[in-house]
Amino acid sequence: MIFSVYDYPSGKYRYYEAPAQLPAAGWFRQPLGSVPVPESIAARLPASAKPIGQGDKARGIIATTQSPTGIGFSYSSLSNRVPSSVKMLALLGIGFWVGKKYR
Repeated sequence: MIFSVYDYPSGKYRYYEAPAQLPAAGWFRQPLGSVPVPESIAARLPASAKPIGQGDKARGIIATTQSPTGIGFSYSSLSNRVPSSVKMLALLGIGFWVGKKYR
C-alpha cells in the first residue's frame, strides 16, 4: 500500500510503501486533535514504511508522521506555513494599533 505524507517545507508529498493496515480510510477514524487540521484525520505512517519518492499530488492513503499528542494547533507549525510578508504586515498592524492606543 502507498502512503503520502505532506512535507510543509518543500510543498510536496513524500511517498512511502508499507503493508496495508486497517482501517485504511480516514473517514472511519476519530480526529486525533481538538482543532481540525489535515493531520488529525490522516492515518499514522506505519513504522515499517519505506520511502519510494515524492511528488506534487497525494497517492494512496494520506498519512502523518506526527504522534497523536503532537497533532493540533500550535503557533510554531502555523509560523512555518505563513509567508514572511504576512507576518511582517501583522507585526506592523499590531505596532500601529498599540501606538494609537497608548498615545
